[in-house]
Amino acid sequence: MKTSRKSTFNFLIISSLLFLFFSCNEAENKKISDKQSTEIEPTDSLKIENLSNKIRETPKDDNLFYERSKLYFTKGDIANATNDLEIAIKLDSLKAKYYTQLSEYQLLKGDSKASKTSLEKCIKLFPNNTDALLKLSNIYLYVKEYKNSFKYLSKVERIDKHIAQTYFIKGLIYKELNKPDDAIKNLQIAVDNEPNYYEAYMLLGLLYAEKNDSIAIDYYKNAIKIIPNSVEAHYNTAFFYQKNKKYKKAIDKYNYFLDNIDSTQQAVYYNIGYIYLIYLNEYKKAISYFSKAINYDSKYFQAYYNRGYCYELLKQYGKAKKEYQKSLEIYPNYELSINALNRLDKVKK
Repeated sequence: MKTSRKSTFNFLIISSLLFLFFSCNEAENKKISDKQSTEIEPTDSLKIENLSNKIRETPKDDNLFYERSKLYFTKGDIANATNDLEIAIKLDSLKAKYYTQLSEYQLLKGDSKASKTSLEKCIKLFPNNTDALLKLSNIYLYVKEYKNSFKYLSKVERIDKHIAQTYFIKGLIYKELNKPDDAIKNLQIAVDNEPNYYEAYMLLGLLYAEKNDSIAIDYYKNAIKIIPNSVEAHYNTAFFYQKNKKYKKAIDKYNYFLDNIDSTQQAVYYNIGYIYLIYLNEYKKAISYFSKAINYDSKYFQAYYNRGYCYELLKQYGKAKKEYQKSLEIYPNYELSINALNRLDKVKK
């Protein structure tokens, strides 16, 4: 999968897609002259210190500020990353990447207006910069000004009609406009132009899932080929089976998720419990899974309710009442638990 900065902007737009980011430093062992030696990469903090020393020596080198801003960003220090880029631009205002990078940091800070201004400055200086045009179209999508978003996408197409992100953003717009067929058409063009476009495969899967079309599974499989341990792709596959009454496949996929992806996901335990409760009428099994969900999230009031409902169906009314009450301790206005307690009062009478 390509690792361009489009992924960060897409992350801000698609709340339904889950992206997990991990960072680690590894020591790479190399054999030198028949001896084992460990080469340790400098930490980001040390790299920042080294760049800071160079900046003190040559304070007018814009590239040093640019490089340090990227290191600050990897450490999550958006304020200093932004400040360094602003200095870099003052030192050299004719580098497009400074503006596009700055706009990204500003958007991450929640300042879409400043981000938009940076991109407009870039486009004024570099009218054919497709990166800036795409980011600006994304900004307009973000604030739901779809007409303006389309305007900048059209400019990108005139410059280069083979940029996959153009069609991905179009797909997002059409999804927002509730035009799934147009969204699908553009997303398919996106993956034709970029076969490893993970986000596009995921969105295609979601759109076909909304149609209850099993083609969704194929798109999730494509996404998994790109990111084998994708949380959302595996989860969405299992949930598609669940929604479409393929309960054995759903349970198998959820269990695969727990065994191979993440054993701590309370929603997965909950969904398995729900299948056993509602569709398979295996209440004791359901209880065990709702209990596991609660083990990972003690505030999971829906799981308490459903565990209580299992006890109620097993005619263990005392246990059921405790579960409903616990659910209401967490969420006092949970209507299902309120109704359940009223229902139990009538049973006792």
